[in-house]
Amino acid sequence: MKKIILGIIAILVVIIAVVVGFKIKSDSLIKAKIEELNNNGFLVTHKQTSNYLKTNGNGQIEVIYPEKVALYIFSKIKNEEIKKALEKEFNSVSLYEKEKFFEGITFDYDFLINNLSMDVNTNIYLSKLSKKNMYLLANNPNSQADTWLLNFVKDKKLKVTIDRNANYKLADIDTVIPNLMFLTIRGLEGNSKNMKLPLVKLSSTDNSAKDFLQLDNLNLDYIFDDKKEVSDLTIQNFEFQSSDLSFNIKNVVIKSNTVKDELNVSGKSEISFDEIHAKKYDEEIANLKKTSLNFVVDKLPIKKLDEITKYLEDENYQEYLKSLFQSGISVSSNGSATNYMIKNQKIFDTLKYELSLGLNKNGSIEDAKNIKDIFETIKLAIDLDNDTALNVKNLLNLKQPDSKVDFMDAPNNLKRFEAELKNDGVYVNNKKVLDEKELVFPEKKSFNDTTLGQNDTGKGVFYDYEFIGNNLLKVNFKYLTNLEVISSGGISVSFPQLTDATRIKKHSTKSFDKINFYNAGSEIWNGGLQKNVISSYLLVEGWDENWTDTAIEKEFSLVIDVKDLDVLEINLRAGALNDVDIKAKAYEIVPETGDLDQQNYPIEIADIEIVTH
Repeated sequence: MKKIILGIIAILVVIIAVVVGFKIKSDSLIKAKIEELNNNGFLVTHKQTSNYLKTNGNGQIEVIYPEKVALYIFSKIKNEEIKKALEKEFNSVSLYEKEKFFEGITFDYDFLINNLSMDVNTNIYLSKLSKKNMYLLANNPNSQADTWLLNFVKDKKLKVTIDRNANYKLADIDTVIPNLMFLTIRGLEGNSKNMKLPLVKLSSTDNSAKDFLQLDNLNLDYIFDDKKEVSDLTIQNFEFQSSDLSFNIKNVVIKSNTVKDELNVSGKSEISFDEIHAKKYDEEIANLKKTSLNFVVDKLPIKKLDEITKYLEDENYQEYLKSLFQSGISVSSNGSATNYMIKNQKIFDTLKYELSLGLNKNGSIEDAKNIKDIFETIKLAIDLDNDTALNVKNLLNLKQPDSKVDFMDAPNNLKRFEAELKNDGVYVNNKKVLDEKELVFPEKKSFNDTTLGQNDTGKGVFYDYEFIGNNLLKVNFKYLTNLEVISSGGISVSFPQLTDATRIKKHSTKSFDKINFYNAGSEIWNGGLQKNVISSYLLVEGWDENWTDTAIEKEFSLVIDVKDLDVLEINLRAGALNDVDIKAKAYEIVPETGDLDQQNYPIEIADIEIVTH
């Protein structure tokens, strides 16, 4: 009996020791987390009660130093691309704005820890906005919506519950923002690999308005690590309605799968939907059925991809383009769609396509003279139903009678249009339509010295240009003086269509200290009147007060947004002065004669036609 009693006592001692150990462990973990937050820009006030079985705690977490808090949060983000994007956005905000929006944000929390199992359930509530915003809302509310927001925060309506395994759930929100909207969010929950959102609904509080938005059953699965990024998004239904437009899309699927190694990235993206239905003023404008699109990129060189922004900013992207070509990158896409109706008119019953592109490993965009210097392979195949194929054929042959466009038979009673780049030209449905010599690019346009009234020395003012994508035109201006002795000079370019430099997205130069911009309304020198006048349109000028070497070429470049322009109007001129040698020519103006600009100097009209490109 004595041994039995001693055994029972021993077991009880072990149980008590274990329970005490778990309690000590939970206390130390809580203390460590509080110290970590306090050392990284937060201020934590904490209370807790505990026994040997459970620990209860509650308190507040306040943002004291926004910069330190941001660095702490960024350090927890494993995905480098997301981390860099967020850091860039945060750093673009001024210190004043950071303090205004973040300093003083406070979260209340409470938790329960099972000291035996170490299960944790934590509730976190947004209880205060920043100090400045809380002050403005409390003392100078501009609307009932401001009062609603103040009460929404004070009542801790924004609540998130988190368990030991980082599963989270947002408390349902069902509220009315006065004079604005009814807002409902239900069932939002997730973890490190999944997020579910059964319902989001917004509708106007104005009974006469039709504004409405609803999203049903969103599900997102994702995996992000150093080697791969996988996401799979589905939305069962998305509906939008305004006073004149209604839009509904069913069963959306968006998938992305990206795999990386030390040099390259390869990826596949897919988007599909079952139906899109759109109306305007109760009149049907589109009904699109069963559609899917797939895009595949293989061997995109990621080693230099992170640095491409820097290359573009420094206009030193040749190295990246070289690695892009040498990687053997290929791009492919395919898709299908059925029953497309636009304004009650059938566009097609069936459409399928396949596209593949491969860059020439030995090619170069900079030195390309024809399309084959860029692409090694281009192939496009389009399948259409019989009626649509016949309509397309008749339309194309009507516009270009000599084209003789036809379709081939394809599986499933479809008609195929197939175009392919081959060694000796471009083929359509196995018939050559463009010879190799017709694939040569036109030469870049530039002014020569004869056009500008200069001599045969090759000196004068010149320009060339290239389209670099996204509606951007890069124009390079160059000037080589014909004076034997100089003391200063430069290039002046003006744009009669533009009143300011908004469309000038970038400028660069290696021969001027700076480029000056004079918007409409600025004071500029008028050579005819010999006094300052107010400018009517944008003037861009590079000028060097200490230009003494006549062999040096002066230059600068502008990257211009030409969206919605048919023609970019440019007035170009240059000039130089000699203030040091009275025996040599005192100055030159290039061109010497021509139309006059707003400064009464002769200019060469250097208009660039955009629509032809």
